[in-house]
Amino acid sequence: KKVLVIFFVVGRWAQKHQDLLKEMRRAGHLVGNHTEGHEKLTELSDDEVRAAIKGGLKAQLLRPPYGAYNKRIRAIAHSLHYKISFWTVDSDDWKGISAHDIQERVWKNLHPGACVLLHLNAPHTLAALPRLIDGIRERGYELCHEGSELDLS
Repeated sequence: KKVLVIFFVVGRWAQKHQDLLKEMRRAGHLVGNHTEGHEKLTELSDDEVRAAIKGGLKAQLLRPPYGAYNKRIRAIAHSLHYKISFWTVDSDDWKGISAHDIQERVWKNLHPGACVLLHLNAPHTLAALPRLIDGIRERGYELCHEGSELDLS
């Protein structure tokens, strides 16, 4: 069974990988904004935050890099018509942990409505995915993305 996900991509990456971006969308995945260059928004001025978001991918969802956001960032994002998306389960894959450890961390922290954070460039994420997906399903969870509530037209 197909798994649909949300890819949050940095604007600079998106500019270099237009074909892959089109393929992600064609396959039914959602693609969201992760700023222009992975800036820590809470350390920027209001104008710099706006520029970082505007320099990212045009989308309905924004995932602030490092999970760093506050009321100010949320207000700026909303003024630019973005909804902030956040994870509830961090796989820690970005730390370079093993595929087995990624799986165990996710399974241990699953809960109804969980949003799992994984990274495209983490060294063991791809190896973890098949068993991770099977294990999530075996635990009675359904894999989906929040796209059903978004206007994707």
